[in-house]
Amino acid sequence: MSGSLHVVGTGIRAISQITREAENVIRSADKVFYLIADLLSAEWLNRLNKNTESLYPLYLSQRSRFQSYIAMVERVVAEVDLGKSITFALYGHPGIFAFPPHEAIVRCRLKGHQAIMLPGISAEDSLFADLGVDPGAVGCASFEATDFLIRRRSVDPSCGLILWQVGLIGKIGFPVEVNRKGLLLLQKTLSNYYNIDHSLILYEASPLPLCEPVKLRIKLSELDMAPVTPVSTLYIPPGEVTPPDLSLAQELGIPESYFYERKNSAALTRGDKPGIWINNR
Repeated sequence: MSGSLHVVGTGIRAISQITREAENVIRSADKVFYLIADLLSAEWLNRLNKNTESLYPLYLSQRSRFQSYIAMVERVVAEVDLGKSITFALYGHPGIFAFPPHEAIVRCRLKGHQAIMLPGISAEDSLFADLGVDPGAVGCASFEATDFLIRRRSVDPSCGLILWQVGLIGKIGFPVEVNRKGLLLLQKTLSNYYNIDHSLILYEASPLPLCEPVKLRIKLSELDMAPVTPVSTLYIPPGEVTPPDLSLAQELGIPESYFYERKNSAALTRGDKPGIWINNR
């Protein structure tokens, strides 16, 4: 029998950020599996659909997180194989930092089932809004913190840098706790690109309406002992300015005045390096 799978995101802020499209497939599903970060959203899902099941019990202390992820995928796909209409709901955007939904979709499609992912508001979306960052202004790179270190990713200090899961560097099990050794290694690596007094922002999106996000500004020298949590994200503003190649800009038909008109915009220099060069529409 051919079943179907809809993977949906419920957003970061409880209940208030889910799309109508995602809500509709939750209501109409034969069964809803979920990985939700707060009890309020879990209760709301139970009201939308009486046949729900949390996948959090599949996180076991004797397993690596990857082994838990595979168990989740197999649980979801097994129900789709029965010819059911299944919805898999995850907080945030279901396709960002989430292995199980991608793997479940691939397995379902290989078996001839319909499998669709619907987007949700992610922590990155929230970061851009809460910190007033425009990733199109001077560019923005984004890495998972452990991956950033072990693959020796290169850094362009002239653009923004987002590092995810900075408190969980090197942690592959569950439950998880902050790894101070990992933070120290990250601090040493970043000091190759930024001044030790460079300003960083520890960020946590607010999971509840009317609650403020965490926006703690620290120096790079303070990172190893900063009040990082398992859900902290690190945003590093640009540390230097890369001027445009005016001869190349001229070849493209862009006048030199275009850059200087935007050079001292308050929206671009807010609290960071003044005089950012920008190709901003």
